[in-house]
Amino acid sequence: MGFVRLDPRGFWFTMHQWAGLAGLVFLIVVGATGSALTYRWTVDRWLNPDLFNATAQGQALAPGELVRRVEGQRPGMRVSYLFLGYRPGRAAVMSVEPRAEGGAKPGYDQVFADPVDGRVLGQREQFRTGWSARHLVYGMHMLHAELLGGTIGRWLLGIISGLWAVSSLIGLYLTLPKTGPFWKKWKAMWTVKPGSKLPRFLLDLHRASGLWLLLAAVPVGVTGCALNFFEELSEPAALALSPSKVPQMNAEVPPAKPPPPPRLGYGEAIARAAELARAEGRGMVPAVASYEADEGLYRVGVTRSGIRDYTGYGPVYFYIDATNGRLAFKDDPYRDSAGRAFIRSLYPVHTGEVFGWLTRLMVFLLGFAVVEMCVSGAYLWWKKQSIQWKARKAARAKAAAAA
Repeated sequence: MGFVRLDPRGFWFTMHQWAGLAGLVFLIVVGATGSALTYRWTVDRWLNPDLFNATAQGQALAPGELVRRVEGQRPGMRVSYLFLGYRPGRAAVMSVEPRAEGGAKPGYDQVFADPVDGRVLGQREQFRTGWSARHLVYGMHMLHAELLGGTIGRWLLGIISGLWAVSSLIGLYLTLPKTGPFWKKWKAMWTVKPGSKLPRFLLDLHRASGLWLLLAAVPVGVTGCALNFFEELSEPAALALSPSKVPQMNAEVPPAKPPPPPRLGYGEAIARAAELARAEGRGMVPAVASYEADEGLYRVGVTRSGIRDYTGYGPVYFYIDATNGRLAFKDDPYRDSAGRAFIRSLYPVHTGEVFGWLTRLMVFLLGFAVVEMCVSGAYLWWKKQSIQWKARKAARAKAAAAA
């Protein structure tokens, strides 16, 4: 029957083996870049200290005043996204865009400023793939997300992520002992025997690393598949089965006419969102703010830490009308439908931020483990093929001698 073995365990072993070989190179790339991206902001700061480090001493400016000073140094530009929660010695990071619709692009869309005096420290084009220090992190992100292959690359990695999740569960099944004593034999699968020869050592390492990180591997694989097919499948299916309680979250409806120029600045919008958050009594404070020019709304995200993070489902967003300061609507996945909660959970689970530093560390280690399991699995497959080839060669020589 060729390479497919008919007994159930042999069949699933073959499926596990060929799924790993099919995605071998892709999984190595995804695993290595995934580990680096788990701490992407730290890596970016290390690569670009001139952008991320601030030197001025004193109290940080209020967000509205900081935006006013930055826009004064970059005429014709408008701050479209602003990180809050400033830390001593760290630059304020914000996105900018031309104030006039269709205006000429200046060659940058992200600005770094000292939060104490508002002095612009530098700028860059943030969504540009490259391998210089300025763009390395985003380049790794695009390599991780779509292999630099656009939609086709994204779909390919989505399929591989799904197969990896299934293959991880098959690997769990293959470690289960056929006969007793069950716990004694299965316990041995979780360990690496010291002093073993290389094939045995790699087999033990392959099994043990897969078992110890299984609780991270399956969710990361499933969410990776869902994120890569987000617009085509995940979001439409989730909202069809469980629509959001907020109509604006179910479908984007373009305004009938362009909104008027904003009457409120960032300072007023952030203060309004902080007031609404305090009224709910959940201990959340503004962490990030943006201006949605097409809708005439400020979008202010609040978290318990005051820094944009994705613990749980991530920030709660208040959409504030830029003309009168009223609450237009709110994106609160903690109190919304199951479909909306599912959508908002994909990124936190995939990055490991969902439960804080522990799950983030697990995803970081998982990336290295994926590379190790690919290398060890490929070596074990090659070793087995080599042994079988030598056996077949010896059998043919024996048959020829007998003839």
